[in-house]
Amino acid sequence: MKIFKKILVGIAILGLVLVVASNFLPSSYSVTRELTLGASPERVYEAVSNLETWEKWATFSLPAEPNATIIYGDTTAGAGARKKWSLIPKKEYGEKQKEIPLGWIRIKSAEKPARVTFSYTMDAEEHLVDGEILLTKVSENETKVSWTFSGNFRKQPFEKYLGLWIDSLLGKRISETLEKLNDFCQK
Repeated sequence: MKIFKKILVGIAILGLVLVVASNFLPSSYSVTRELTLGASPERVYEAVSNLETWEKWATFSLPAEPNATIIYGDTTAGAGARKKWSLIPKKEYGEKQKEIPLGWIRIKSAEKPARVTFSYTMDAEEHLVDGEILLTKVSENETKVSWTFSGNFRKQPFEKYLGLWIDSLLGKRISETLEKLNDFCQK
């Protein structure tokens, strides 16, 4: 019984140390990746400012739920463009059909042909991410694209520990997206 009690006290102390230590971890993050694409700034801008094309190249643009319904807003390109995905369960014998929101993307600003900013979430507002895509002309058929995701961790202490790996996790997704964007823009 004494061993069990010591183990419980040890776990409690470890938990307390982790909670206190989380106060010294950053509460926000910013992850940026860059790639020079083999396409003009105008061609790249057409792709990144139009949410209907994102499904073809953005690795994070599609919902993880295969039965999700994608709904576009009144506009699909430029500032104000919006796309959301929801799960709409089958209607059962007179029940009201209730939409379950899963995530959305909204273009906040679009400055042709140099910059697009957007907000994004994959879990119905739980983790809001801001994005910025900067386009710099390298030559007539080359554009340097700088893609940044930034956001804040919620107040939960253990979520801040995710920040220790966020650069490699998000950075990989951004790099994959840039490679696919390059392929898409060269078609």
